[in-house]
Amino acid sequence: MRRSVALLVVTATFVVGAAIAARSLPAQVAIGNVCSTAVGRYPGPSSPLGSSCTAATPYGPASGVVTQ
Repeated sequence: MRRSVALLVVTATFVVGAAIAARSLPAQVAIGNVCSTAVGRYPGPSSPLGSSCTAATPYGPASGVVTQ
């Protein structure tokens, strides 16, 4: 009897926890469309903030980081 009650409590706790987790909103990823390089900021496609990017600058292609 005690074992079945303990199993029922554990199962109920797991189901309630899963239901709460299912209703939680997923983490939102911040998006930017500016490539910040050593020679300036240039518009580009939308990408997650902090990801690497390459911009066509007057000095040639330059690597940078996506910012807002």
